[in-house]
Amino acid sequence: MKRLLRISLDTLLMSTLPIVMWVLLGIVVNKDITNVFTLTYPIQFITTLLVSIFGSGANINATKSDRNNLVDSNIILGGFIGFLVTLLLSFNVNKYIEFMSMDIDIYKTFCIYSFILMYLQMILQLVCQKLYYLDETKKSNRLTIFFNIVNIILIILLSVITKKQELSVTITILIDSIIILFILVNNVKKFKFEFDIINNMKYVSNDILDRLGMFIIYFIGFRNTFEYGAIYLAAINFETLITDAQWDMSYAVITAATIDSSKDELKYKESRKNAHILVLLLIISTLIMGAALNFYYQPELWLVAIFVGIQIFDMILIPTVWIKQQYCQVNFSPKITTFNQGIEKIIRIVSSFLPTPFCTYIGQLVSMMYQIVMFNIVYRNKFYIENGFLKMKEQKKFK
Repeated sequence: MKRLLRISLDTLLMSTLPIVMWVLLGIVVNKDITNVFTLTYPIQFITTLLVSIFGSGANINATKSDRNNLVDSNIILGGFIGFLVTLLLSFNVNKYIEFMSMDIDIYKTFCIYSFILMYLQMILQLVCQKLYYLDETKKSNRLTIFFNIVNIILIILLSVITKKQELSVTITILIDSIIILFILVNNVKKFKFEFDIINNMKYVSNDILDRLGMFIIYFIGFRNTFEYGAIYLAAINFETLITDAQWDMSYAVITAATIDSSKDELKYKESRKNAHILVLLLIISTLIMGAALNFYYQPELWLVAIFVGIQIFDMILIPTVWIKQQYCQVNFSPKITTFNQGIEKIIRIVSSFLPTPFCTYIGQLVSMMYQIVMFNIVYRNKFYIENGFLKMKEQKKFK
């Protein structure tokens, strides 16, 4: 449980501190600036996709093949590819904002800032993934706290002092970049370049499909929802502010299950118990954040109740699926997990085109039930417990 909480602490800090930053920017700059969090929300799935391939995938691959050069090589390669993606997004920021049916003049500067901040956080996450597999979670916590706290202090103080968005953003990005470079120099040691991207992707194929699917879902779904008016934008922005950090923290269940599965040491009952404790804490924090921020944002409560209710329902049920899914993915059949991930994402993508402001939430609810049925009912007899460790029957047939 201690390791799970430490990993989730990283994701808490990586998610919650930027949320605090956007709320404060909304206060000191312009209330509309808070909406940048939701405007750029789909892009986080591109950066987390790169973390899956060049972070988690590379570490699993290195653990199983005993090739230590893979980890540091992939941090550098992932950083380079992320840089190209960020450059492309920044040069096309006007088109992106227009597509999302929002105002270019209001959001352009901080939209670019958000793209670059997510890139720098991506590099930090690549380093943290390495530290997880080295059992150095305390060090990753310290790095995450330091980077995000410095970033918030810089952007808020400069926004108050200068009153010029371009200047405050430029100075903050420069200092943030220096910090990330320092972190890289101190955590990526001398190595020989060695790449094995195919096997990296094999170990996280379900996660790759998940991230690509989530990008399409929110890119299309949010655009459709925003067209229904400001009350839906406000309600979704409020819902993402109070649940996004919690969802990111819940992914610690996946990270821990992946690490244990790569070592074939996954204790299912213990992992399930820890996951449920974590989820309970996340739900409580969601309700507290909602109550605290409601007085400032004052969204339509009936809309928020629907949006947040679906998120909480999903949080309660999905961890048991994740644990079994990751064991199957790492040790037995990536084809099975990727196939089911594909069906789940097809359900959500199709739902994103529904002519209703609730399109993404309908897709989330239906796809979650599909995963529950597949891994907890249809595949139930394929899993068994041996001396406390999760195992699978009929391995050859199941591949």
